[in-house]
Amino acid sequence: MKKTVSVNIKGMNFLIEEDAYELLQDYMNRLSHGLRNEKDSKDIIEDIELRIAELCSSRLNDKKQVIEIEDIQLILDTLGDPSQYLDDEDSTTQEFKESANQKTYQQDRGVGNGMSILIFTSIAAGFPGQLWAIKVSKGLPVFLFVLLMGFAVVAAVVFVEQAQRRIPVQYAKRMVGRQAYGGTSTYIPIKVNQAGVIPVIFASSLLYIPSLVVNFTNSQAGWAVWISRNLVKGDHPIYIALYSALIIFFTYFYVAITFNPDEVADNMKKYGGFIPGIRAGRPTSEYLTYVLSRITAPGSVYLALVAIIPIIALVAFGASQNFPFGGTAILIVVGVGLDTAKQIESQLQQRSYEGFLK
Repeated sequence: MKKTVSVNIKGMNFLIEEDAYELLQDYMNRLSHGLRNEKDSKDIIEDIELRIAELCSSRLNDKKQVIEIEDIQLILDTLGDPSQYLDDEDSTTQEFKESANQKTYQQDRGVGNGMSILIFTSIAAGFPGQLWAIKVSKGLPVFLFVLLMGFAVVAAVVFVEQAQRRIPVQYAKRMVGRQAYGGTSTYIPIKVNQAGVIPVIFASSLLYIPSLVVNFTNSQAGWAVWISRNLVKGDHPIYIALYSALIIFFTYFYVAITFNPDEVADNMKKYGGFIPGIRAGRPTSEYLTYVLSRITAPGSVYLALVAIIPIIALVAFGASQNFPFGGTAILIVVGVGLDTAKQIESQLQQRSYEGFLK
């Protein structure tokens, strides 16, 4: 395992591999040297540091908590190499400033994830047809009721998807070379729905296996008849109970393999971080495990309730199992929508505009 250092960039703490940190530090030193005679050099460097912090944050996720040298190389390629502009510092500083300002806000892949946007569009395109089918078959009052309930479900999903438990973390000051790092307060965000849509997909896939075996074997045995009666139709009570139980199980399972409290506690202890009131090391790991298990409980129940909404709609309104306001459809639509809105908001604020929703 490569050695890492804890670095604070514009108020955001990152764990960066030591060789990656040296590469980044060399880049900033060359940048500062090249702009040392400019009156607005401080503002330019602060803008670039802010962009570096944003790009570093975009490289992290639940499974990746350390910035590697490949990440820093990609970030520096996006910003541009100062050496190509600073060979003649007196004559080309303005050229570098213009290029740096342009590349600071450059996006490699634009806003949003292409595949997620395509899935989002495909699901959203089916909303009108599904709702119109309910209106034709059940009438206007039921259609309006479903529409209102749909808005309520979307609002609830947005609320839970945004909800998180912030565990405060305090870092002690430490010296790296001649510079002091740390001494700041941050937090560990633990989402209520840490697993996303994965448990719903796992549960539905696993429940499909028994009916698939019956179809392949064409068996008329007692077990095959029982599966055909209870596990093929999605509105059967046994199917709903098993579906919900599997979602809750896979939620805990997925969170357990993607978030390691022991590793987080060890990294915090290594870099002088601690949770106020909790000793570093094993007590921190036990505290994180306790918080994670408690916050995963409502998250798993929430996923199970959202997943059975299409089944309830199937029984109550005669809708198909592709009912838009529930299941994986609503989780994907809300998740992609929130992520894209955050990226647009971030880009607008980086350009000193007001927020996307203001």
